[in-house]
Amino acid sequence: MVLVGDRGEFDLIKLLTDGLSYTPQTIVGVGDDCAVYEISKGKYLLATCDMLIEDVHFTRKTASAFLIGCKAIACSLSDIAAMGGHPLFALISLGLPETTPEEFATDLYVGIRSMCRDHQVALIGGDTVRSPDKVVIDVSMLGDCPKGKFILRSGAKSGDAIVVTGYLGDSAAGLDLLNKKVSESDSERRSELVQAHLAPEPRCQPGIFLAENFDVHAMIDVSDGLAGDLGHICEQSKLGARIHADKIPVSDTLKEFCRAARLDPLAYAVTGGEDYELLFTLSPKELACLKSEWPEEFELPLTHIGEMDKAIKGINIVSPDGREQPLQVRSYEHFKKR
Repeated sequence: MVLVGDRGEFDLIKLLTDGLSYTPQTIVGVGDDCAVYEISKGKYLLATCDMLIEDVHFTRKTASAFLIGCKAIACSLSDIAAMGGHPLFALISLGLPETTPEEFATDLYVGIRSMCRDHQVALIGGDTVRSPDKVVIDVSMLGDCPKGKFILRSGAKSGDAIVVTGYLGDSAAGLDLLNKKVSESDSERRSELVQAHLAPEPRCQPGIFLAENFDVHAMIDVSDGLAGDLGHICEQSKLGARIHADKIPVSDTLKEFCRAARLDPLAYAVTGGEDYELLFTLSPKELACLKSEWPEEFELPLTHIGEMDKAIKGINIVSPDGREQPLQVRSYEHFKKR
């Protein structure tokens, strides 16, 4: 008997969804950050869902109910942002053990409602059920593309610049600190890294700005790690990629933490995940225009880390000394045996 644990997450998804049929109005089905449905000519609905399970995605020992609720919404907001869309509505389904303190449930919903309010998302329904032993949170979110523009993972072109917002790796380091895999004596550094994991900020406005003002060819949010998510763009665009190790944006906080702990900040940045930054491709000419306008709109860093290349299979990484080699590491994947 074959077990789901014998497959990786993405192989399992392929098995389950192979042969699905769609209506003509379904522009994008399984395989991107959101499904896209054409409501009427030039008007599109975005749909996504995310599930968080206790002791897989969070623990009650390391995160408050409020922050768990906020992060549950942030994950779906980030999917909408990766398509360049506006978030509109959310439906929340909760599975709670009978022994769950009422205060946990109410605080969880305070976090959910707070994040929805901050991003003008209407909470319009859901379901609440008894769970055998773990808290389960399922978020379905709908959005739209007011100007009829959405960005897929599959549109990258050879020669495109690869660009990422913000910094990578802080969230993964924060998770290791929470799980006590590593330690940090500097309380300020520890707090910053832990906060990056527990309270990520989805890049909703940057996503909208990119979609509505620039010819971005492909985009994804960095939830599974730079290696994994750039791999999704490569696979769906049928191209390879080259990234430069010394260009990958790493925060000073992560550099100082890794220096003290004798760890490699690049490993966190490339494989860590849950950064919820935007990773996208566009032509070098379009990037030059973007760089001139970006600082007027956002304080968020914007970094050119590499280029798409049809001559490469998979992802190559260029070390600071100029050596180029295939990127062998992989990002997080459910069911995958590490």
